Amino acid sequence: LRYAAEGERGVTPAAIATPVTTVGIDFLTTFDNRADITRATGSFITDGFVVGQVVETAGFTTTANNGEWKVLAVTALVLSVEDPDNLLVTEVADITQSVQIMLQKLRTTGRKIDRQVNVLESAEVDADGQDTDLRHGVNRILGSPGYQLSLADYDDMIRFAMGGEWYEVEVVSAGAISTTVSSGQKRFTRTTGSWTTDGFRTGDIVRLSGATDTAINKDWYVTNAGSLHLRVYDPDDLIQAGEAGTLVVTFPGRRVDLTPTMLSFLVEQAFQDVEQYRVFNGVVVDQMGFSITPEAMVGGTLNLLGISSSDFTGTPLTTSVANPTGSSPFAAFDGTLLLSSAESSVATSLEFTLQRRRS
Repeated sequence: LRYAAEGERGVTPAAIATPVTTVGIDFLTTFDNRADITRATGSFITDGFVVGQVVETAGFTTTANNGEWKVLAVTALVLSVEDPDNLLVTEVADITQSVQIMLQKLRTTGRKIDRQVNVLESAEVDADGQDTDLRHGVNRILGSPGYQLSLADYDDMIRFAMGGEWYEVEVVSAGAISTTVSSGQKRFTRTTGSWTTDGFRTGDIVRLSGATDTAINKDWYVTNAGSLHLRVYDPDDLIQAGEAGTLVVTFPGRRVDLTPTMLSFLVEQAFQDVEQYRVFNGVVVDQMGFSITPEAMVGGTLNLLGISSSDFTGTPLTTSVANPTGSSPFAAFDGTLLLSSAESSVATSLEFTLQRRRS
């Protein structure tokens, strides 16, 4: 299975099969880790580019400008892409240069997705006992491929299920940050600004750096986020009040919020041994289940719904396909349940399901 996000639900983006040519690259010195792919005419939006897709650039004189990039933002004439190693450099548009939407391989434990055709059957019978009428009803796509969770490879499926985009919380070091202790509760305290305004929340994992006591320069679980205080879970009693040093608190990961937005994508089912392919359009994640048990891979099932499918053909949508990271699946052992910031019990397994009720 391979997939790509759709700009318009149920419509295959044109730039999957047909690259956009005559493009240039503008390296943005005002932003780290991103650059702009530009065009003078036409529209990236009309060609089906959307945030989160992986695109491939080709034909540039500078070798580093040819590669695979994640889309961060889209306007008609500008495609902003992630450039984590700051490899991209400015190069003016030329007819040899192109950008194309790639399909991405989906790591699964099965390829269960198919077209289901409802049948409408009349209850009337003729004198010969045969049905008087039978016809096809609504077609829909149903799928339930299993998966084993691994680093980065399911970011898209999670955001499709949540209906939001992944984003980062900015580094915070404004004003003086200190460690304080109140009734045994360990806190990172600031004198100005607001943790919550800056985007920090209860349940976050934050990273402390700059402490003289290097044992506390690590990641911490936030049990309560207030305006001036971040209360963190400290089971080993490492944090002491009045820590010296220039403390910096950062959000090391990314976050995706649950929204009512329905993000759709297409799925190409590829039977490469017999060179047969078909495309399912307008696919959404209706349900995503997670199973975390000891001595087992973390996994679950994706329940997919779609609106249409093509017939089998001997030609794939594109040969431009991005491979997964190949990172190993996560495994689980045990975890801790907190009640009012205190350890309540030890959890050895956890199963939960995100249901969007799209059907």
